[in-house]
Amino acid sequence: MPLFDFKCEAGHTSEHFVSSDTKEVDCTECGLKAVKQLSSFGTWTEKHNGISSDNWVKKREQKMANDRKANS
Repeated sequence: MPLFDFKCEAGHTSEHFVSSDTKEVDCTECGLKAVKQLSSFGTWTEKHNGISSDNWVKKREQKMANDRKANS
């Protein structure tokens, strides 16, 4: 099951592993209904100083893979 963010009317936020069709859960702090929030992750493609962030992500993933190889 995927992890989703939920927010209640009182402003409390929480994360829950639920099926993707789940729209509401009970708030873990106050018990009010908490509604699923839009995903906060995604691909950022804006360019800053001529460097595409997609390239940064690819380079970072490659560096992490190389670090894992070196440490294993």
